[in-house]
Parts: sequence; structure tokens; C-alpha cells
Amino acid sequence: MVISHLSSASPPSRKALIIDVSGNFSVQLLSNIIRSRILATLEATTPKSNRNHDPSELDEKVIKCLRMVDIDTVFDITGLWEVVGSIGGSVEESETEIIFVDNLGILVNSLLSSNKSEGKFVPRFMK
Repeated sequence: MVISHLSSASPPSRKALIIDVSGNFSVQLLSNIIRSRILATLEATTPKSNRNHDPSELDEKVIKCLRMVDIDTVFDITGLWEVVGSIGGSVEESETEIIFVDNLGILVNSLLSSNKSEGKFVPRFMK
């Protein structure tokens, strides 16, 4: 969804926020995927006789898309709330259009972990 938003025919006017929970998010991979999507769009919309795309023009489009992305790394649910809270204002007023949380399961698992010092999580129906 984020890639679709960023690599659409007309560059986005609002930002995408990627929240990295694992610390393993690859900007290089994101760049490569955006480049591939832009190329695919150009191939689909350009006649076969004109498909010699200028690499520097393609680089400019990729950079323009990457500038529309904010990436934050969080390590716990408190950090997630801080990042989401920092967007501020209403959805209509915000520059951020898409929020993507990479691997939300890590945060949920840390909340439900039995190794926490606060004690063991026991669902109500198991008491």
C-alpha cells in the first residue's frame, strides 16, 4: 500500500510514515521497490518505441518519493504511541496520509510475554 501510494503516476503531496519495530527496515529495499514500480508504470504508459528511460530522471523520481517518507524506529508500545501522537492535529490537517507499522506483532508479543517483571499475563477465561 505504501509503495503504491509513493510510486503512483503523480507524486504524492502528503507523506507516508513507516514505523519500524524490529530495527531491520531497509531503505535500500524500499528504494529498489519504488524504482521497480515507477519503471513498471512507465513501461505500461509509454509506447514501445519510446521506452528508453533516462536513468537520472528515474533517480529524481525515486528521490522525490523517498523524501515523502518518514521512518521512525520504536522499541515498545510507549514509543509507538509517542510517534503516532507526534503527527498531531486531525487527519485532514496532517501531512501524513499513510501510517505503516512494520511488524506490529513484536510489540504485541512483548506486552503478552510471560518473562516480564510485572508478572504473567493470564487471560480472564483461564482463571
